[in-house]
Amino acid sequence: MGIMMVRISVIYFFIGVLLGILIHKVPELAAVHPHWNLLGWVSFALGGIVYCVFPKAGASRLGKAHFWLHLAGIPLLLYGLLRLGIGQSAEPFAPIGGLLIAAGALAFVINVFRNVKIDLKQEESAR
Repeated sequence: MGIMMVRISVIYFFIGVLLGILIHKVPELAAVHPHWNLLGWVSFALGGIVYCVFPKAGASRLGKAHFWLHLAGIPLLLYGLLRLGIGQSAEPFAPIGGLLIAAGALAFVINVFRNVKIDLKQEESAR
């Protein structure tokens, strides 16, 4: 799960760079650009790194739920924000996307507290 998240995040990174370049020509992208970068690039990459360092967390049902909820929520939220930027209603896209992302974030938090642990015996033997 972790490597897949990191790979997807770099796609979001590249598209985020392109959106940043386009903002001066298409100002309606101003609300989409920072959310694209923070949710797609940064949050997905950090989650993926956590899952690479702690593979038990990445392989868990919570890790998979986090991945799919976040992945499904991002395009919905961003499409809603784009619609808002062009003067249309963000409903129902942004609220649904936001709820999916929030549910994914909650799954991530619970997962970290349940499955991200350091084995002290392994740490001592490594010294």
